[in-house]
Amino acid sequence: MKKFGYEDCKLEKILPVFKTRYRRYISDNKDFPHELGLLLDYPAEDVEGFIEKRGQEFLYTGYWKVYDKPEEKRRLFDSFEKAKQDILEKISGGMDMRQIIAVYA
Repeated sequence: MKKFGYEDCKLEKILPVFKTRYRRYISDNKDFPHELGLLLDYPAEDVEGFIEKRGQEFLYTGYWKVYDKPEEKRRLFDSFEKAKQDILEKISGGMDMRQIIAVYA
């Protein structure tokens, strides 16, 4: 986050700055605040790759564009899909979110 100009990396310090940057992006057509990827826990190497390659020349795409370790990310995306399917099956079976959270707690 320091590369993006954040001096303090505590979430309560980051969010107000990010909010301002995102609003400027929306209202004034300023640069997109790519630190959003880090806030969403995308790997730093993929956020940096996206910036450097301007969203092009990625090695794989899934939940985000992958610029490094594509096999590792493919396995990660597969685990996300498995988790999503598991939760959808639980919802279809009549469980509510509290029950689902209790299963995984």
